[in-house]
Amino acid sequence: VVDVGSTTTSIIPVLNGNVAAKGRNDLEKLILGELVYTGVLRTNVAAIVSRVPIKGKLVNVSSEFFAQSGDVHLILGNIKAEDYTVDTPDGRGLTLNEAAARLARVVCADLELLTLKEVKTIAKYIYEAQIQQIVEGLKRVVKHFPKLKFKPAYTAGLGGKILAWKALKKTGFKKLRDLSRVIGVSEAKAAPAFGLAVMGAEFLEGELKDGGCVKGWRRLN
Repeated sequence: VVDVGSTTTSIIPVLNGNVAAKGRNDLEKLILGELVYTGVLRTNVAAIVSRVPIKGKLVNVSSEFFAQSGDVHLILGNIKAEDYTVDTPDGRGLTLNEAAARLARVVCADLELLTLKEVKTIAKYIYEAQIQQIVEGLKRVVKHFPKLKFKPAYTAGLGGKILAWKALKKTGFKKLRDLSRVIGVSEAKAAPAFGLAVMGAEFLEGELKDGGCVKGWRRLN
């Protein structure tokens, strides 16, 4: 399962119906590739690329927090304004021009120095680089679990289709599934919360069988 949220990407190996992840905390998951710190909305553009194409040349980006991944995906039409549920880096709005102005600022420019077409070219380059970040994580996970390549892969989260799906295809996975078809669209967008709810329900069900509903609820909380 590859779950791409607003901030991070979780790559969860599942074998024989069981979670086979080796990482027991975020540090271990980062080391193993099971956690990739890139997401649909919050990721600083400077954490995705160090250079972008402008007028046929690769230009270094500023390391300031001028634009984030949400701006890139808004410009490319990968998400709608209502999907952009976090604060913008400059506190301004979610129109195409406002997002483009933020992205132009990454190379210390504005929409007088760069055309909207040039900004879209920059956005496409960043998009491909973000997909590649997830590909690198997938390669590291598959190295530990070679059998995964021959198993169905499920995508989840806000970036399931726009990032996880493309990264899985690029890595060579053939059997791709959208988790929303299994658990529902809203549930797939918040897969970790849904999973926790299911675990809680199963826990309480077990307590009910033992006649301890109130006791089980107190333990869960």
